[in-house]
Amino acid sequence: MQGHRTSEVYRQSPGIEFQSVEDGYVLYDGDTRQIIYLNLTAAAIFELCAMALTADAIVEALRINGHASITLESVKTCLDQMIEHQLLLVEEA
Repeated sequence: MQGHRTSEVYRQSPGIEFQSVEDGYVLYDGDTRQIIYLNLTAAAIFELCAMALTADAIVEALRINGHASITLESVKTCLDQMIEHQLLLVEEA
């Protein structure tokens, strides 16, 4: 897992197209021609990144919206994977 600072915010990368499907999202990056499937939890995290939130704020929002057992560690792992696939940008708050 990459090092995360509490002041970092996560934002969707520009140009990512996504379509909601029954059990998550299908994302398409026109620059890399990459197609990625996100399960419902990852899709919720990706959607929250439209608001440029910290990892802690993402966990809080998920817990409020019914993901009571979500952990900060699992959110950070998901964020790292999305960064690796160039779906998210990391910025200082």
